[in-house]
Amino acid sequence: MFLSIRQYVIEKPEHVIKAVDKELLPKVKAIPGFINFYALVTGGRLFATVSVFETHDGMEKSDSTAVEWIHHYHPDLFPNPPQETAGEVRLHS
Repeated sequence: MFLSIRQYVIEKPEHVIKAVDKELLPKVKAIPGFINFYALVTGGRLFATVSVFETHDGMEKSDSTAVEWIHHYHPDLFPNPPQETAGEVRLHS
C-alpha cells in the first residue's frame, strides 16, 4: 500500500473543498489501485490531501493528476506549490 500527502496554503477553503470533491476526486478514484482519499483543512488556510493506493504507480498517477488539474483549472485556488510526502506504508492498524 502506498500513500501520498500533499499540503497547501490556501485562501478559500470552502471553494477548494467543493472543487476537489466535484472535479478532482472522481479523477483520483478512477485511477487503478485506488483505496481511499482524505482532505482536511487546518488553521483556516492549511489544506492537505491524503491519497492511498495499492501500487506505487497508482500513487504517482494520483500526484500527477492533482498537479495537472490544479495547473489547468484552479491555479488561483492553489497559489503556492505543495509540500509533498509519499511512500510505501510500512505500518498500519
